[in-house]
Amino acid sequence: RYLLESLGSQLAVALLNSQVFQEINEVRARLEATFEQMSDGVVIGTPDARPLIVNLAGRRILGLEPEQDLASVDWVEQAQIYSVEGEPIAPEDQPYQRAVRYNATVRSDLQLHIRGGRVVLVSVSASPIKDSEGQVSGVVAVFRDVTIERERERRLSEQAGELEALNQELTATNEELEMQRSELEVTNEELESQRAQIETQNQDLLEADRQKNNFLASMSHELRTPLNSILGFSQLLLRNKSLQGQEQILTQLERIYQNGKIQLRLVNDILDLAKIKAGKVELQYTRVAIEPLIRETLASVESLATQKGLAVRIEIDPALEMVETDPYQFSTILSNLLSNAFKYTERGGVEILARSVSAQLFEVVVRDSGVGIAPEEQSTVFDEFRRLEGAATRRAGGTGLGLTICKRLVSLLGGQISLKSTLGQGSTFTVLLPSLIQQATVSVPASANLKVLVIEDDPQVQQLIATRLIDQPYQLMFAPDSIEGIQIARNEQPDVIVLDTILPRTDLWKVLFELRTDTATATIPVILQSVQGERGLSIPLGLADFLNRPVGQESLLAVLRRRRIAPEGEAILIIDDNADGREYLAACLRDEGYTVELAASGLEALTYLEAHRPQLVILDLMMPQMDGFEVLRRLRLLPSGQNLPVLILSALDLSEEQRQTLLAQQTEQILKKGDQTIDELIIHLNATLSELRKHSNGQVA
Repeated sequence: RYLLESLGSQLAVALLNSQVFQEINEVRARLEATFEQMSDGVVIGTPDARPLIVNLAGRRILGLEPEQDLASVDWVEQAQIYSVEGEPIAPEDQPYQRAVRYNATVRSDLQLHIRGGRVVLVSVSASPIKDSEGQVSGVVAVFRDVTIERERERRLSEQAGELEALNQELTATNEELEMQRSELEVTNEELESQRAQIETQNQDLLEADRQKNNFLASMSHELRTPLNSILGFSQLLLRNKSLQGQEQILTQLERIYQNGKIQLRLVNDILDLAKIKAGKVELQYTRVAIEPLIRETLASVESLATQKGLAVRIEIDPALEMVETDPYQFSTILSNLLSNAFKYTERGGVEILARSVSAQLFEVVVRDSGVGIAPEEQSTVFDEFRRLEGAATRRAGGTGLGLTICKRLVSLLGGQISLKSTLGQGSTFTVLLPSLIQQATVSVPASANLKVLVIEDDPQVQQLIATRLIDQPYQLMFAPDSIEGIQIARNEQPDVIVLDTILPRTDLWKVLFELRTDTATATIPVILQSVQGERGLSIPLGLADFLNRPVGQESLLAVLRRRRIAPEGEAILIIDDNADGREYLAACLRDEGYTVELAASGLEALTYLEAHRPQLVILDLMMPQMDGFEVLRRLRLLPSGQNLPVLILSALDLSEEQRQTLLAQQTEQILKKGDQTIDELIIHLNATLSELRKHSNGQVA
């Protein structure tokens, strides 16, 4: 019986142990499943940092195979530990060792550089495992891949910073706008006050202008009348038969007559210059035969040549028969040049050459064999009251106004005058003038890209401005008075308005007030034509610029060029290995309002074009390593370069085959360096881009 009880007791214990073992195994299985299914990586290891167990998430993060034997892993190569900033961390400073050393949980963010080049940002928590006696028997490290999370946090932080900066910028902008609004209110009040003051000043100026005109007319009459009398009576006495044979008296009379003519010319010069500067020269264009006009002008001053025995030769181009010009002003220019030539020439002679330059231009050349002009004095010969140094000048006399008058009249006629001279060998003056004046209502070619509205009631001034802008890319519109001008401005939206100071049907200041207060015209730049040239008015009136009358071509083009508005975003790429050429052309184009990019070689240009697409490329052909032909060929292979406009600008003398090669690559134009001025080149470029814009707009429509 005792044996049976003992056996039964042992059997019960065995059954109980079996049940406990089964439960333990089930718990262990659940723990192992939980351990393996955790989303965070877990490593359990010895105190000396030797991993014993790594769950599936940990193996995935550390780049291990699911069944890989941990004993075979070279942990130094498998997962190198760096700081978040990318600095290596010494073994003793790594979380695992620190948890053992301090017998406490250690948390930190790390970079793991996994074998194969993968970098993982992890958040680690390492804790010591203690035995029953409180000693560290191992370490458990829990780590999670936070690469995406930290990147998201970084981006959010950057966006928050950007939003804060934007908010500050908006606040500053609002404050600035409020300040500007207050300033505008004050400015409007000042403008209204100034408008009233200027209206009064305008009336005063008109009265002063009227008095000045009366004074000039009076002075002209008062000075010329007695001189004409002296000359007339001197001539009468010289022809008096009763004085024939009385040589002493005749000689004295001749001196009176000649000095009277000199005095009359001096008076005429001064009065003519005053009239020109006041804008009171009225041009009377007519179609005239050039040869009779030149010979008549020569006849009026030829006595100066006859007295010195100078030869005079006239050569006129047979193709130049009729010109359309102001014959009186032309004669004044030529007579001044001839008088100078005769006065400063003692031996030899004077040549007069007239020839056609183009369908719209002709030139007149006056060449003498006189004393010539020193190089250092040539730049000032057209200045007022400027007389050259030397005995010949003192003998010739004069006011020094003749060449000044010539230059101003030539400019008034829409032409140019130039000088070439060698000291002791003579001088050559060349006058270039339009031979055919276009009607003022004719617009510029279809390639024009800047609208100019001229509000001017004088048809001659309209015609003059049209002449000044021949062959320039501007579309001209004319209005004879302010009412029509304001209407055109509202409807056509010109880029620039040129406004006369004296207008019929209303006054200048009312026109400016209407233009500035109408939202349709408030932002259009206004250029004021003024005989007074009071630039001080530009600030209160908000004027863009001033033009002094008479309007010269250079000043008109300069003012319009300053007002040119480059289309937004139009960029030009210049490809040229010559640094000076690149920078000069770039500076000129930037002055025109374009955005300019530069490339010093074909390779640099192609690299740029792979990422950008300008509106136009200006390409040189003569470059080292990769010439322009190869650049163009490769450019056309780029997706962004297939239809990119290219303008060739090169000093290379092209063969017909080369020219055809370039044309086959769809080049817009082929220009040769040095064959055109920078102004002409810009005109070509403006016209090309204008045509491209028109084509683009047509496609969009």
